[in-house]
Amino acid sequence: MKAESFILDNWSEKEYSRLVKYLSKEAEDEYRQFSERLIPDCKNILGVRMPKLRKIAKYISKGNWREYIKFCKDSTFEETVLKGAVIGLAEVNFEEFSQLVNEYLSLIDNWAICDYFCGGLKQIKKYKKEFLTDIISFLEAENPWIKRAGLVFLKACYTDEEYVSEVLSLAEKTICEHYYVQMAHAWLLAECYTKFPQITHLYLERCSLSSEILNKTVQKIRDSYRVNNTWKEKVTIFRRKN
Repeated sequence: MKAESFILDNWSEKEYSRLVKYLSKEAEDEYRQFSERLIPDCKNILGVRMPKLRKIAKYISKGNWREYIKFCKDSTFEETVLKGAVIGLAEVNFEEFSQLVNEYLSLIDNWAICDYFCGGLKQIKKYKKEFLTDIISFLEAENPWIKRAGLVFLKACYTDEEYVSEVLSLAEKTICEHYYVQMAHAWLLAECYTKFPQITHLYLERCSLSSEILNKTVQKIRDSYRVNNTWKEKVTIFRRKN
C-alpha cells in the first residue's frame, strides 16, 4: 500500500479503514513515545511523523477531499492532524474556507494540533483581509484552544508592516490565563519585536498585559537569534516580579 493510493474519487467506510491501517503501519513506536512526552495532554498518538502525514494529505487533496472529510474521524492524533492538513491544501472560495476552519477549531484540544493546523493553511494569504474578521472572533472565544489559534494565525500571517499595529492592538485586548494561550501570546509579541523592534518596544512600554505574558515575551525575545544584543538588553526593563 502506498500514499498515492489515497487519491480517490469516492470514499467509503472501507476506504477510510484502509487509511487508518496505513497510518498504523507508518507509525514508529520510538517517535510515539517522543510525541507523548512533547504533548503530554494528548491521547491516542500512533507515532507517524509529520512529513509522512503531509505527503498523505497531498494525495488525498488531489481526489475527492470533501468526501474524505465526511468520513474522517478523530480517533487518533494523526487522523485529526491529517484532516487539518487536507483542509490546508483545499482549493476553495473564502466562504467554504471559513466554514472548514471554524468547524475544525472545535476539534483542537492540544497545542500541537492547533499549531500544525494554523501553520498549514495556505489559503490565508489569499484571503488575508477577509479572514481577519474570523480571527478576531477566535480571540474573543471562551475556548482557550480557539483563542490560541487566533494568536497563532496572527503570528503566522499578519506580523508585517501593513498589519503590525492592528496585531498589537488585538494582542492588548486578548486576555486569558490558560498557559498555552499565554505562550502563544508571548510568541506573537516576540515575533513582532523581532521584525519591528521600535514599534513593539513602545507598545510594551504602554501596554497593560499581565506580568506572566510580559515575562514570557521578554524571555522569548532574549532567546531569539534574530534579535540583536542591544534590543535584548533594552527589553529586560519589562520584566516584572510575579
